[in-house]
Amino acid sequence: MKQIHSLNSITVPFSIQQIWKIISDITSYPLWWPSSIKIKVLNSTQDIIGSNVEVRPYGGLPFFCEFSEYVNNDKLVMKYSGIYSGFGVWI
Repeated sequence: MKQIHSLNSITVPFSIQQIWKIISDITSYPLWWPSSIKIKVLNSTQDIIGSNVEVRPYGGLPFFCEFSEYVNNDKLVMKYSGIYSGFGVWI
């Protein structure tokens, strides 16, 4: 199976606490993701672990993300399944 490795970074004029407040609010994902990527929240848990979203890129096949680890203001781990499989980590 072909592997994909990607690393992105961005500098924004906000505090870590402000950023993690948004990233940890799974239910608001459809409000801020780019319009070319449709996000559907399938399940949102209070502690984030076990939350699920469907990601449908414009012109592409959907895939799913399940949030498997969350450390406040530090790390969020997502398990991908569907057309893509693997893990994504936000730090």
